[in-house]
Amino acid sequence: MIVYNTPYFNVLLIASVVNAFLAVYAYYHRRNKIGAIPYIGIVLALTFYSLGYAFEISSSTLEEVILWLRVEYLGIAFFPALWLLLVWEYVGADNRLNRPLVVGLFVIPVITLVLHYTNDAHHWFYKEIVVEARGDFFVASLAKGSWYWVNLAYTYFSLIYGNLLLLQTYRRVTSSHKLQVASMMIGSLLPLIGNFIYLAGYSPWGIDLSPFMIAFSSPLYAWSLFQFRLFDLVPIARDKVFEGIREGVVVLDEQNRIADFNPAAHDILPELSTDSIGKPIDEIVSHAEFMTKILLDIFEFEIKTGTGKDDRYFHSRVSPITNRRGILIGKTIVLRDITERVLLLEKLHSLAMIDETTQIYNRRKFTQASIQEIVQARSIHKPVAAILFDVDFFKQINDNYGHAAGDLMLYTIAQRCKENLRPTDLIGRYGGEEFAVCLANTAHEEACAIAERLRLLISGILVRFENRYISVTASFGVTATLDANNMDLDKLLREADHALYSAKETGRNCVVLYREQPANTM
Repeated sequence: MIVYNTPYFNVLLIASVVNAFLAVYAYYHRRNKIGAIPYIGIVLALTFYSLGYAFEISSSTLEEVILWLRVEYLGIAFFPALWLLLVWEYVGADNRLNRPLVVGLFVIPVITLVLHYTNDAHHWFYKEIVVEARGDFFVASLAKGSWYWVNLAYTYFSLIYGNLLLLQTYRRVTSSHKLQVASMMIGSLLPLIGNFIYLAGYSPWGIDLSPFMIAFSSPLYAWSLFQFRLFDLVPIARDKVFEGIREGVVVLDEQNRIADFNPAAHDILPELSTDSIGKPIDEIVSHAEFMTKILLDIFEFEIKTGTGKDDRYFHSRVSPITNRRGILIGKTIVLRDITERVLLLEKLHSLAMIDETTQIYNRRKFTQASIQEIVQARSIHKPVAAILFDVDFFKQINDNYGHAAGDLMLYTIAQRCKENLRPTDLIGRYGGEEFAVCLANTAHEEACAIAERLRLLISGILVRFENRYISVTASFGVTATLDANNMDLDKLLREADHALYSAKETGRNCVVLYREQPANTM
């Protein structure tokens, strides 16, 4: 016979209805929602638990009590596994979940349910069940079997471990999410506290307080669901966005201590680690340029990391963080990788001054650099010289072997000459097969010696093309001035060009020094 005890029965019944409503609501809003499926399972488990216990304490016969205990364990058995699934998804640890792990979580719950339903055959769950009238209740006095304690340990472990994960999340989320996390923690701990009081023997009339605590935890779950949109505004949304940002982000407090950073920031500044949290950034990051500008409150700058081929470039933007009263409470540093842009600009700059075929200065860049050399020579009253040289009969190479062979020959000549000039000397492709050299602090004799060395170098070059060797010679025109005040680049190259013309007239493959023509006399 069932005796409906009020208000206790009604409290448990209301808790069951609220949880059933939450399950239905969550089911219809589950699509693409984080944690929706395990949440539905949890509120259904709480529904079975509170509903079953409402009828258990209202039943006066052993058969009725056993029936409602079985209803309760439809929820009790599966709640721990569902709780862990919900928390893992909620805090962003769902990347750990795989099919074997999920199946493993439900091994103990399934065994629990099977052993509970077949208890009469083995008594592993309850050694004995006795119904006693205590106050206004019919209470089942249970002599616990070994598996009862296994299931209880699993339940306690799941709830405690899940709440530790939530506590970690609580510490790092914004204030707008702290109440949401706290409500979940309290909602799960209330039934645990009630069960602990019951097991310790301090509950009134020996009843299990856990289902009654569910009556208080249900409103907390409802509050989280409706007030905070539990499935939409979970803290992990912040973490996934923060950690998924391609730019490096470092968060500092008002004392320039590291408050947070994302994986991209660690890639840029490898010194950052979990141990860095709470420490001054200048004690962690060794990049001198970066630290100088951060500590000087420079809000936008660029830095370079790496050495040589590993160079990377970043645009850094520092933004202040203020509270509602406008008081500075920290700053964020966003590091955006601009390596591709920098390398592209360098390439474009290189293309603007480097000849594509020979990989030495083009005519424009050679002219600019040579003018600077002449200006420098004027300021220190030093000589300057120029060489123009031309590959002899170059057209025959293009005609006989093709332009690819000609380009290879020009490249080889340019690179070999560049290697055999001084670091201060300038060489450029002046046009076609013609090259120009500007020699700082060089007088006539030394300029002629350099030209002769280059001539011999070129005449000894053998370029292999399609299993054939190609050789060439070159003609050189040289000029120099001891007083750069009376010389400009155009005049210098014009004199070198006259000398080059004379070299070709003389028979090619030689060096001719420019000599000023005497004035015509009448």
